[in-house]
Amino acid sequence: MKRIDVRKGKRKPPFDPKVFLDTENVGRTISQHRKDQKVFSQGSSADAVFYIQKGKVKITVVSEQGKEAVVAILEPDEFCGEGCLTGQPRRMATAVAMTECESSMKSRRFPAADCDRGSAPPMVSP
Repeated sequence: MKRIDVRKGKRKPPFDPKVFLDTENVGRTISQHRKDQKVFSQGSSADAVFYIQKGKVKITVVSEQGKEAVVAILEPDEFCGEGCLTGQPRRMATAVAMTECESSMKSRRFPAADCDRGSAPPMVSP
């Protein structure tokens, strides 16, 4: 399905996460995660979004009563931690590597020009 920018009547290219993450290498870190290693924890500062390049990541939440629920199993080419894009100050879930993983972490503080080249929405500063 092709996107059309109704303001200009022109087609917009689809969002390409690899272009977005490769843009100028600003605010981006590649991380390796061992099996069962936490990528981020529920309640920690939501300061970056993660793009899974290799492996699987389990997303869980813990209720006030202490019950844990698995809400997603993510695989390569999927994002996690995207709540920071909407200004969410704290992580709402925990992400744990289910296998050996590699992810790209993009800080929510990056130049607005990245949005133009990667067709991504602007990230919100705290």
